[in-house]
Parts: sequence; structure tokens; C-alpha cells
Amino acid sequence: MAEYSNPRLPEGINVSTENPLKDFLHLLLVTGLGLAAALFLLILASDFLVRYIPIRYEAALASKMPQLVAQSTVMEAATTETAEDRAKVQAYLDRLVGKVGSQMALPSELTPKIHYVDADLVNAFATLDGQVFIFRGLLEQVRSENALAFVIAHELGHLKLRHPIKALGRGLVVVVALSAIAGVSETALPDWLVNTSGQATLLSFSRDMELDADEEAMNAMLATYGHLAGSGELFDYLAHHDGFKVPALLSTHPAPDSRIRAINERTVLEKTTSIAEPLPEPNNSALTDMSSVCLKVNVCLPYPLLPLAAK
Repeated sequence: MAEYSNPRLPEGINVSTENPLKDFLHLLLVTGLGLAAALFLLILASDFLVRYIPIRYEAALASKMPQLVAQSTVMEAATTETAEDRAKVQAYLDRLVGKVGSQMALPSELTPKIHYVDADLVNAFATLDGQVFIFRGLLEQVRSENALAFVIAHELGHLKLRHPIKALGRGLVVVVALSAIAGVSETALPDWLVNTSGQATLLSFSRDMELDADEEAMNAMLATYGHLAGSGELFDYLAHHDGFKVPALLSTHPAPDSRIRAINERTVLEKTTSIAEPLPEPNNSALTDMSSVCLKVNVCLPYPLLPLAAK
């Protein structure tokens, strides 16, 4: 029988020769890439599945997002115009939605509901249940019906392509992932989801979504007016009045100049030339500011095309 021995192990036999910080960074990188890949796959699955949610269910989903209700209440409370003025603007917007929307092959279940908001913000957005919000600040910056029609068609394009419900699905995936990292308990998760997703992710459209909505809007403008004159008017305003310019790579919205170029290129491709139609004769102060440029000469000048080679 062999005699038992307990030899002394060499020093450092179980110690890595690599710097511990390097090992940690390697582990962190692998873990991060794994989480990013899992999140990407979940977002793809969400995009695929949410489009099967019937449009009629979006109203119920919207009612679960208190931030939207609160936001609408604040916007209504902020109004400074008379009820008669708002009603006239609202009626015009309703007619324009019908005029443009009839050329967009919208889903039969979808009934767009446009809301005029008396606020200085130069903005418009679409959300669940066919809701579209147009702000007075935006109306005051457009000089032609075509410019306003393009904005409306863009928002209707979001609705047609189910972007709000897709954005909600993506947002919930991100929020659930963050909740897992933050250690939110299962009992608190439902309330945390509602309170977080409505604020941070509900209306976060990707650049691809924005470009697809622009494409839908250009198709609608060609079908409605036969040309794209005036379509880039608002983008020109944003390009010159949007303050600090975020690089396109870091922005969820394409740069205004790139969107103007896309409209110009489509104009050349379609070989259409025309002038934008003026806004209607205003009978109230609510439309005076946005119409005055056109009414002085009874016609709006066409939107100036930028050089196609411009970068």
C-alpha cells in the first residue's frame, strides 16, 4: 500500500495571470451583449405580435395610460381662444383629415380623431385609438394647406402602419427589462409599468417609423393634390428654428434637411411641378397668422427646392 503524502502546492497555481479588471470587463461585455441580443429579439417578437391586436382594443389600452388622459386635460385647460374660434379650426382640420385620409387606404376599423390644441408648441403627434393632436404653434408656422396636409398625412401614416401600438410594445419590453434589472417586485410591476411606459416610451417612434410615415404622406399628397409642393415647408422651419441640432445618428427623428431632400427627390422622380394651395380665407383670428402670407397675393409660393446634391 502506497504511503499517503500531502505535497505542498506551488504558489499561484489557481490564480489567473490576467489583470482582474480585464477579466471583469470581459465578463461585463459578454453579459451586456447577451442582454442586448435578448432585448433585440424580444422587440422583434413584439413588433410581430402587436400588429395582430385589433384596432378596437386600442381604446381600452389608451384608457390604461393615465398620462395620456392627464396630458389631454392639461392641453384643454391651457386654451386661450374662444370656443367659436376653436370650433372653426377644428372643423377645417376634420375636413382636411377626410380629404387626405380618403386617399390613404386606412384600415376599415380605424377612425382618425383629430384634436386641435391651443398651445404654442410647434408639434403634432399620433397615439393609440386613432388619436391625432395638432398644436396651434404648428398651424402658425405653415403657409399653405399642402404643408398642413402633409403633417396630417404623416400622422395618419403612423396610424395606418400601427406605429403607436408597436411603440407601446417596444416600450413595454424595455420597461420590463429595466424592471428586472432594477429589482421591481411582481406585485408592484403593473403600476410601475403603467406609470413609466406612458411617460417614457409610449410615443417613441423610431427613425424607420418616421421615414415610413413620410413615405405614406408623400403618396397621399400625390394622390390628393397631384404634386408635393409645400410638403417640406414645416421641415424647413424646423431646420432653421429648432435650436441645438442633435446629430442624425443620435436622434430618433431624421434630420429635417434629409427629409426635405427625400421630398425633393420624389418630386423629381414623379416629374410633378405645381404650387401649393393657400389656406382658406380666415373668418376668425385663429387662422389669421397662418394664412396672412398666402392671402396677401391670393396664392402661396411653392416651397423652394434644395439642391439634390446637398449634404
